Amino acid sequence: MNANASTLSSRAMLTTIIAIVTLGLLYFVTWNEYDRYLASGDRLAMLQSRKAERMEAQQKLEAIRDEVATPDVRADLVRYAGAFREDELYDHLFEGSRDLKIGSVSLAKGSQLPNGLSFGTVSLNFETPDIPALNRYLEYLTNQNAERRYVIKSVSFPYEPGMSGPFGVGLSLGLYYYE
Repeated sequence: MNANASTLSSRAMLTTIIAIVTLGLLYFVTWNEYDRYLASGDRLAMLQSRKAERMEAQQKLEAIRDEVATPDVRADLVRYAGAFREDELYDHLFEGSRDLKIGSVSLAKGSQLPNGLSFGTVSLNFETPDIPALNRYLEYLTNQNAERRYVIKSVSFPYEPGMSGPFGVGLSLGLYYYE
């Protein structure tokens, strides 16, 4: 029985060695796949986080789009959406000045404001026949429903009660626009 015991013992030893070598080979062969599996899990978590952030940003943009779609906001956007085009500004300024004699006009682009709009300056010197003509022109420039609407920065003209006849006016206007 000694021979059987030594054969049994050597078979057990050989089986143990084969099992250890198999486990070692299995470890080295599958370690790379396991590492890839862990990396893909991390990448999946990162991509899901990025997707959630982008979905939130998209929802915010959709809310802004819906807010901008209202007629009141759309009208304001159209009013300010134009660029600072000198030809359009000159056309608009001269279109409402039928009763006036415009002497000089200067346009200056402004700097961008924190809200994204820019604020330009328009300066005019002109002669008006009377106060009602001046009032009509100022109303034309600041009309709420106009395609272009200006902000009056300053108006200067000589005034005395009962004054009549033509007189000179200096007018400084501001204009909001997008660049």
